[in-house]
Amino acid sequence: MKVSIICQSEVEKHLSLSECISLMKKLLSDQDQNLIHNHQRDVIFDPQNTFALGSMMSLAAHRSIGAVKVAGVFPFNSSSHKDVHQGAIMLFDTKKGELLALINATLITAMRTAALSAVATDLLSPKHFNTMTVFGAGVQAYYHILAVNQVRPLQNVHLINRNLSRAKKLVQKIRNISEIPISIVSDIPQVPQIISMCTSADQALLKTSMLPQQCHINAVGSCTKNQCEVDSDVIFESQIFVDDVKAALQDGGEFHMAKKNGVTFSLNNLCSRLNQTSTLKNKTFFKSVGLSIQDLYCAHFVYRSLLESHELTSLEFGGEK
Repeated sequence: MKVSIICQSEVEKHLSLSECISLMKKLLSDQDQNLIHNHQRDVIFDPQNTFALGSMMSLAAHRSIGAVKVAGVFPFNSSSHKDVHQGAIMLFDTKKGELLALINATLITAMRTAALSAVATDLLSPKHFNTMTVFGAGVQAYYHILAVNQVRPLQNVHLINRNLSRAKKLVQKIRNISEIPISIVSDIPQVPQIISMCTSADQALLKTSMLPQQCHINAVGSCTKNQCEVDSDVIFESQIFVDDVKAALQDGGEFHMAKKNGVTFSLNNLCSRLNQTSTLKNKTFFKSVGLSIQDLYCAHFVYRSLLESHELTSLEFGGEK
C-alpha cells in the first residue's frame, strides 16, 4: 500500500488563508448538522511541565475521511528557529480502509486556528470594527492579523509583547507582505475593538478593566486547563462561544479558573451562530482549544489539491496481509 508524505512547503503552496477560512465555515455548517465526530484530546506532560505530547482523532463519515493527529507542544522552541507546535496528521480513507497520507501539522495548526478566529470575528463582531489589539508575537499572532484582516479590513493593529525584539520582527514581517497599519504598544489602547490573545500565559493578561463597553475577543493561545489568558471577570461579562463545548470545558484554562473563582457562565458552540440573527451582548468571547476535525478538513483539502494537480508523491508503506 502506498502512502503520501506531505511536507510543510507543500501545505504552504496548496492552502491559503482564504481557502482555510472557507473550510472552517464549511466545517461549522457540518458541525451544526451533526455530521462530524471529534474525540477529546489525550495529553501527557513531562515531569517538569516544560512540554506536552498529545493525540487527537476525528471522523467525517459522510465524506469517508478520518484523521489522527499526533503533536507536541514545546514552548522552549520559541527561542529557536523551530515552531512551538510539531507534529503530523494521518489522513485515512475510511471507505477503502487505508491510510492515505502523513501530513506535516505545523502550518495547518497555525492557519486553521487563525481562520476559525476570523470566522468567529465575522459572526460575532459588528461590521464596522476595524481596529485590533494582539497579545503575543509568535506564529499565531502573525496569522491572526492576516486572517482577521480578511473579514474586517483593519485600519490599525496594536501589538503587545514582553519581548520587544520578537515584536519588532513580527511588525516587519507583516509590513513586508501587507499594508496593514501595525505598531507596538506597551499597554492596551483605550478602545480596542477586536482582541486576539495568542500567548502561552498561565496567568490572566486581559482584565475587564482594560476593555471598552463593546468588543470581541479571540482567545487561542492556551489549550490546557493550567493555562489562562483572560480574567474570570471577562468571562462573566461576555457572551461566550467555543469551537466545541466538551473540549472547551476539558481544556479551556479560562473556564477552569472561572469555576474555581465561583464565576457562572454558559458556553455556546460557534456553529449555533450560523443561522442566528439575535442581538449579541456588547462583549463577545470566542475560545478555541483546537480540534482534530479542523485539521482533518484542511489536511484533506491539501491532499486533494496535490492529487488533482498531479503533484502527489507516494512511498510504499505496507499494510497488506
